[in-house]
Amino acid sequence: MKVLVTGASGFLGRHLLAALHESPAHEVVGLCRRPERLGDVPVSVLRSDLLAPDGLAEHFAGFDAVVHAAGSVSHEARDAGAMYDAHVRATEHTVAAAQEAGVRRLLVLSSSGTIAVSDRDETLDETAPSPLSFTKGWPYYRAKLFAEQSALAASSDTLDVVVLNPSLLLGPTAPAPFDVGSSPSAGDDVLLPLLRGQLPVAPGGGISFVDVRDVARTVVRALGHGHPNRRYLLVGANWTFADFYARAGRAAGVRGPGLKAPRFGARLLSFLPKIAQDRLPASPVELEMASHFWWADSTRARKELEFAPREPLDTLTEAVMLARRALDGEDRRAV
Repeated sequence: MKVLVTGASGFLGRHLLAALHESPAHEVVGLCRRPERLGDVPVSVLRSDLLAPDGLAEHFAGFDAVVHAAGSVSHEARDAGAMYDAHVRATEHTVAAAQEAGVRRLLVLSSSGTIAVSDRDETLDETAPSPLSFTKGWPYYRAKLFAEQSALAASSDTLDVVVLNPSLLLGPTAPAPFDVGSSPSAGDDVLLPLLRGQLPVAPGGGISFVDVRDVARTVVRALGHGHPNRRYLLVGANWTFADFYARAGRAAGVRGPGLKAPRFGARLLSFLPKIAQDRLPASPVELEMASHFWWADSTRARKELEFAPREPLDTLTEAVMLARRALDGEDRRAV
């Protein structure tokens, strides 16, 4: 199967290139805005911008499948328009180009946050109702939800659409030669406040995470075995934030948060003066999100895609060491 990966130079994209390159059943090509970021990799990489769709179908021509992993992340209200463009508009253009080029399968990398978000400590699966009542105020997850809906609406007899919904991605950079020296882990934003000593109180909600390598391996499986018009949650562990930071603290050799924040307190932080908000380890919106539970059930992916996540404590420990390395690099640059 000939496969094109959008967002090829990103954290997940590089892992996808590596996993597909290692698979004898697939021929992989990357697509991104800045191929130079990938350097000298053993696959072809095309230059294209999904927000400038002219000629995009020509890039898609001849491929059996497209894995759509392009996107960016921001939880700031001022970036709502950029999130809409990066996810909704880019996905619409990807779908249109795939249809025009005769691509048979479109595999969309979405987020568990389009399904499994609750204000209660419950674990949700793909049958859960839309969490839009929560995510409508969170630009990134709102955009991911709308993008996912747009893609699934295009599923037809001529284009199979399959959606994978991983939770927070943790893990190292992709293996050589796909390791291009960028941020080692998407979990740095979650772990660095702990390592900097900026987290005296643990958020009151629950976190879900998964190893990026397990997601990449499941993408390879889903290309041939994912059911059309179906979503698959991919989760390695569901822990409270208090447990997550206690375990991360032990792995890092630092003291974890001694207290757990009341869940109603996160919303009150939005009323703080700006000077006080600037001193918080995260924005009020991010703290509000952390007061919710992101727990998800991967039973469907385990049964249909042979999803088998590795030991979550191993993933977390490795992510902590990588975040420590990133922090040491910041300290050296500050000197």
